[in-house]
Amino acid sequence: MPLNISCVRTGLNAGLGFVIFCLGVIAGLSAISPSASAEGRRVLEVRRAGSCELVPIESINFLNGGRDGLLLYIGGMRPYANMDIELRHQPGRRGMLTIRVVGCLNAVVGLPVRTHYNADLPLKEFPRARRLKIIGANGFVWRRVPKK
Repeated sequence: MPLNISCVRTGLNAGLGFVIFCLGVIAGLSAISPSASAEGRRVLEVRRAGSCELVPIESINFLNGGRDGLLLYIGGMRPYANMDIELRHQPGRRGMLTIRVVGCLNAVVGLPVRTHYNADLPLKEFPRARRLKIIGANGFVWRRVPKK
């Protein structure tokens, strides 16, 4: 079965530089087809290294982490198998904490295989947080921090 690759602009200014970059990444693969996604085949995507996006949230739980105190535990499906998941937090006013569930591709080639992810955040770092606003690709939810 041939492997198909779709290239997207990676931020290089010269068109020739973009073409050379794509050919360097895909050298040694059996077939190249830019319309592979229209045919319903799996496609590797060439993306800018370090690109980040919100990922969907499927479950939110609070767990007792022992010495770490209360843990916020979030799970879901990431769109790329080689995507790293981060919980980026931003303290708000009056005991509110905003958390974004972000997936970042550190590799140039994204492997479009949906895989499960789990991420946790120790809440002892935020002793005054009473409410959480958790933002993902499928929207946001509010949660109250449970009492110990």
